[in-house]
Amino acid sequence: EEQTLTRLNPLVFLSGLFWIISVFSSLIGGKWENLSWTALVSVTCGIPNLTKKAFNALNRHEFDVNCMMLFAIFGALTLQDYEEAASVSFLFSLSEYLEGITTDRAHKSLKSLLDLRPETANCFMTTANFDEDCNNEEVLREVPASSVPPGSMVCVRPGDKTPCDGIIISGNTILDESNITGESKPVSRHPGDVVSGGTMNVGYSRLCIQTTHTVDDSAVSKLIQLVEESQCNRSDVETMMDTFASWYTPIVLGLAICLCTIPWIVFGKEIGRQCTEMGLVLVVMACPCALIISTPITYVAGLTVLAQNGILVKGGAHLESLGRVGTIAFDKTGTLTRGEFQVIDFQLIGNHSYTKTEVLEHLLLIQESSSHPLATGIVSYARKERVTQTSKQRNIMKLMNQFLLEGEGVVGTTTTGITIHAGNARMFNRLGLLTTLSTNDMDTAKKWSFDEEGSSTVGCTIGFMSIKGDIVCMYRLQDTVRAESREVITSLTNDLHIETVMLTGDNHSAANAIGEEIGIPRNHIHSQLLPKEKLDIISQLKIKKKIYCSAGRKNIGNRNNYNCNLTTMNNFFKQTILSIFSLFIMKKEQSGNLVLMCGDGINDAPALAAADVGLAMGSGSALPMETSDVILIDSDLSNILFSIEMGRKVHRVIFENIVLSLLAKLIVMALTLWGYTALWAAIASDLGAMLIVTQNGMKLLNCKKTKKGT
Repeated sequence: EEQTLTRLNPLVFLSGLFWIISVFSSLIGGKWENLSWTALVSVTCGIPNLTKKAFNALNRHEFDVNCMMLFAIFGALTLQDYEEAASVSFLFSLSEYLEGITTDRAHKSLKSLLDLRPETANCFMTTANFDEDCNNEEVLREVPASSVPPGSMVCVRPGDKTPCDGIIISGNTILDESNITGESKPVSRHPGDVVSGGTMNVGYSRLCIQTTHTVDDSAVSKLIQLVEESQCNRSDVETMMDTFASWYTPIVLGLAICLCTIPWIVFGKEIGRQCTEMGLVLVVMACPCALIISTPITYVAGLTVLAQNGILVKGGAHLESLGRVGTIAFDKTGTLTRGEFQVIDFQLIGNHSYTKTEVLEHLLLIQESSSHPLATGIVSYARKERVTQTSKQRNIMKLMNQFLLEGEGVVGTTTTGITIHAGNARMFNRLGLLTTLSTNDMDTAKKWSFDEEGSSTVGCTIGFMSIKGDIVCMYRLQDTVRAESREVITSLTNDLHIETVMLTGDNHSAANAIGEEIGIPRNHIHSQLLPKEKLDIISQLKIKKKIYCSAGRKNIGNRNNYNCNLTTMNNFFKQTILSIFSLFIMKKEQSGNLVLMCGDGINDAPALAAADVGLAMGSGSALPMETSDVILIDSDLSNILFSIEMGRKVHRVIFENIVLSLLAKLIVMALTLWGYTALWAAIASDLGAMLIVTQNGMKLLNCKKTKKGT
């Protein structure tokens, strides 16, 4: 049935042709009036499909738009107004056809994401898998992509798509990752790089990739799954419009039935006929087509464009919330910075007999099982210093217990009874070990925190390690600020008028240095935070915004003291009017009342879940992506600008569509009650309103991402 909606049914064409003939025959008059019977032919051609749908609805105990249109047609035929019956038959069928064409574009754009996942893979397999008598020689076999397990070796030739997520083992080429990240420029990939399933090899060299996930667990499959799920998450506006329609339709339909019946009994035939004509127009006006379709079609278009640009929003409700964000709280490490730490200074301190190699062996032991970016940088440094743990060493010294201390570091105990602490100054200050450092060591730590001009060193973090209660070393790691961070912060503050805040567990000097470089004021920087403290700050920001906007809500309540008494109205209509005022009429006062949290680490998960909108970086941990509402697949901060601007566009388009839909209904209804309209004009206005709101929502598909947003 979906396919037939996008093809013009020959019967619809014939219905329109005979309707036009009947209209011209009436206008010209004379001998041409004999062709007025063609209106009945028009009805005959246009009514079969409508009748079938109406009876199917009645079998489901529903009285939908098809039933209303059929009621209007039979009413016009009863009054022997054949041209009006033909107009309803043809124009309604035409509206379904045009609606099918328009909405099919949105669904095709959404379904195009399904084409990202390749059906087959070229897998390296040994000949022994096919013939026991053959030597174990590797051959390429084309197999279903769904059957490729993690750890397999696959070949991606030029022009092929990568079947699963994996790591490049050999080959240098260029990959088109636009389907995943939205970045149109192909990127170079080399051995050791991580690649996502669904990306295409557009270079001239084949790749050998070791898979790390199955097809179902790959990034592209998760993208498809989350996009499909996002269609089921309904927003408050959608729910409100559906509820409004559920009240509006029976009320108007009841009024129409009263007009079609009571006047015949009370006022006689002539007035009864006039009231019946008005009643049939009201039947057409009872169909809330434009009102119902205006919101979901806009959400589908907005969600699709964002997904195609590497921004996954988990439903229309969160897309709407993006347009009302007034404060963004950023995590520092891995969000504003790249989260790729390098050890730039390492120094043995304290009175002990450990060599540098022995100290690094202990540091490697306590940090190598951690996924934190700081631990990754430390492990990388130890290996560059050619420090590894041999199997013999591992048998002698193993970690028996290891605990992650939130906001501080890690502690562990070896099988030989040695306790190792590694972390920041907060940990060692709590342990009372910082006071044991010599004056020279403390001076060195202070010098590491500041440059020669006395300014905080950008992106630097200082850590310590103790063995058996004695600090044995300190080290300094440096992170790099993302290239786009400053521009994004500037655009958020100056162009979008959004307040920016930094929340980090790092030390004050490092946090202030990053804030100074990217443009976040010091009074908006909160450092040395535990996950619970991040959560508390998010809660405080939400309360602050709600208090700020409460005055606007009170003003809305005062505006309801008009001559009309809302207390006598139905409770639902009062709620609807208040909702429309709060969402749209007062949008300048209340549009920025939501708090967005942007982070990437496990310690950000509580704050992401507590914020009005949680936004996770795609390069971060799995838990933040599960608890967040928005995911930046390629971890590009500039996509925040695009998503917020898209949210605002969606908010504005929905407002325009709802106002247009309601206005069209009110105007035609008023003209009908005054006797100045006809059945064909009512359905034409309904068709026109539906097409306008549909096209208005679909225009979002043409939005393109630029350097600073849409």
